[in-house]
Amino acid sequence: MEPTLFKKMDYFNKYKSYMESFANLLNPQKIQLLNLYFESLISNAMPKGFIGEGKEEENWLRHIFDSILVLQENDVVRLFMESDVVVDLGAGAGLPGIPLSILFPETEFVLVEAMEKRAKYIKEIIHQLNIGNVCVVNKRIEDIQSNDVTGNRRLILFRAFLKPLVSLEMALRVIPANDKKLNEANKTESSKVLYWRSRRFDISNESLEISKSQIQQIHLTMIEMGYDIKNYYSLKCPVEMNSRGVYLIEYQGKSNIKYPRSWARIKKDVFINGIN
Repeated sequence: MEPTLFKKMDYFNKYKSYMESFANLLNPQKIQLLNLYFESLISNAMPKGFIGEGKEEENWLRHIFDSILVLQENDVVRLFMESDVVVDLGAGAGLPGIPLSILFPETEFVLVEAMEKRAKYIKEIIHQLNIGNVCVVNKRIEDIQSNDVTGNRRLILFRAFLKPLVSLEMALRVIPANDKKLNEANKTESSKVLYWRSRRFDISNESLEISKSQIQQIHLTMIEMGYDIKNYYSLKCPVEMNSRGVYLIEYQGKSNIKYPRSWARIKKDVFINGIN
């Protein structure tokens, strides 16, 4: 595939109606950086298997567009502006962290990726694009130390990662130890999670065959971990891509000291009990 082919199609212009609500965050310089990053994904990351193969427009929608689509919601935009640090857990080839860091250059981003080759690729691309608000942590999430991430008001991102309860339990490792249940006046100080999801997991859905008892168990486990679902945003998507949404989840202080558990214990639940 010709690496610069996408320059013949201005996807930002083609899909601008879906980005009108956050058009003020886009300017020619940022769009150029996003296009250069996309070119690198196609010419470098795809051949290495860091992203899946596919048609060019499909990949733009799947990776660049999907990363920034959450900004349709003003509440989400404010989160990025007000957070001390944004932590992308399981960043892969830098998604969604790099596109979002380009749009919010005043916000610090930490991209956590366990695979050394992918982490190296992220470091190379942020150097090439001169993105100064991103650092890369090449560690497994369960090995992260408190000093790997600084800042109290943390916004944690999960896109194309593990199942919801697994992801939320892993996120506990990067939530500050002093981040506890806050009163209404101080809730802006608490850590929050954005979890990309096409369909809801917290309400009954016949197509997913989730029973009421399973829904109750999900909510109970989330409460024990210290989480409260604040909202689920259904995003406006073009017909060329599947429906998309994002959860806004707030940390309020865990009630069960067993969390977070070891990865070995979590894996056992995933593969034996099918934990959501």
